[in-house]
Amino acid sequence: MKKFKKIIFVIIIVFVAITMVIPFFNLNAQETLKSPLKDVISSIDDLANLKDNNDLSDEEKTVKEIEIRGQALLKIAGLSLLEVENLKNKLESLVLDSDEEVAIKDKFLLILDSNKEYSEELQKKIEETENLTLKEIKVLAQDFKEWRGVNYTETVKDILSFILVFQQKNAVRTADTRLEKINTDIRKLEIAKMIKKEDTWNLLNNAMKNLTSAHLYIDKAEDMLIPVLREELLDSATTSPEEIASEEENNSTTTVKDINTEIKVLVGKSLNEVRSAYKNFLSISNKIRKKIGY
Repeated sequence: MKKFKKIIFVIIIVFVAITMVIPFFNLNAQETLKSPLKDVISSIDDLANLKDNNDLSDEEKTVKEIEIRGQALLKIAGLSLLEVENLKNKLESLVLDSDEEVAIKDKFLLILDSNKEYSEELQKKIEETENLTLKEIKVLAQDFKEWRGVNYTETVKDILSFILVFQQKNAVRTADTRLEKINTDIRKLEIAKMIKKEDTWNLLNNAMKNLTSAHLYIDKAEDMLIPVLREELLDSATTSPEEIASEEENNSTTTVKDINTEIKVLVGKSLNEVRSAYKNFLSISNKIRKKIGY
C-alpha cells in the first residue's frame, strides 16, 4: 500500500504544480483540475483508513481496496485529459512569428495527443475490464507512472516554459500598442494647447524605458529557449543515434530543464516592467484629467 501511495503522489505532483501556475490557466480551468485532485488525495486517505478498519474481513478489504485504487486511477487519467486540454488550448492561442516556433508548437501538440490516447486507453481498461485483480490495478498504476516519467513529465515543463515566454511576449506587444495610443492622444492634446509636453514627459519616458527593458528580458528568454527546443524537438529527428550518444557521453547538450529557472526569472522581470509601464499609463491618465478638468 505504501508503494501505491508513492506512485499516486509522483503522478499527481505535476498536476498540483500546474494548478499553481496562474499565468497558464484561467481560474475556471484551475478549479476544474483542483476538484478531482482533491478526490484522488481523498482516495489515499481512504486506503489508509481501510487498513485500520477491523470491521471488514480480509476478503472484504481486498474488494474495497480494488475499488478505491481503481477509482483513484480513473480520476488520475481524467486529470491527465484535463491537463492535455488546457495545455493544447494555451498552445493554440499563442501568437507565433516564425515557422520554427509553429513547428515547435506542433511537436508539443503531437506529444499531448499521445498522452491523451494513453490516458483514454487507461480509462477503458479500468472501466471495461471486469473483475480486475489487485495486482492488475497496481501494474496499471505503475505503468502509467513510468510512461509519464519517460514520455511526458519533462515535456510538460518544456511546454509551460514555451507558453510562459510567448504569453509574456504578447503582453509586451499589447503594452506597446497601448503606449502608441497614449502617445498619439498626448500629441493631440499638446497641439490643442490643452496640456504641455512637460506635464507628461517624465511619466511617458519612464513607461518607454519600462517597455524597452520588458522587451530585452523577454527577448533574452526567447533566445535561450528556442535553440534548446529546436535541438530537442526538431533537430533530434535528423540526428543519428551515434551523434546523440556522443552528445550524451560528453554532456554537451543543454536541456530546457537546465535553463528553466533563468527563463522564469527573465519572464518575471519582463512582467514587472510591463506592470510598471501600466502604472505610468495610469499616472499619465490621472494627470491629464486633472489638467483638463475632466
